[in-house]
Amino acid sequence: MPFQFLQSLDEMLFTNIDITGSILALIFQHLAKDQAMQKKLRAEISAHRAQPGYTVGDYISKQNTLLHFSLLESIRVTPAMSPSALGDSTFLLTRQRSWT
Repeated sequence: MPFQFLQSLDEMLFTNIDITGSILALIFQHLAKDQAMQKKLRAEISAHRAQPGYTVGDYISKQNTLLHFSLLESIRVTPAMSPSALGDSTFLLTRQRSWT
């Protein structure tokens, strides 16, 4: 996998773990509700895996896949900073503002 991708993933996971966890949970929740999308994603992933020279890193880094667009749509539908996405983290954000 490209170094830049791994560095971004590290930053997401370890710097903003509350928000990242919420975003990932919501992405999986949206995907779990849509069985038609699950079938389309499986078909797309299977088609990519059948190609010679396929690697997971190449597939994930592409920005023209159904996976990429479904992740963007999930984030659009439930933005990271919305109260429903943050849940209990909103308390921490408001407390943190009052400490500065």
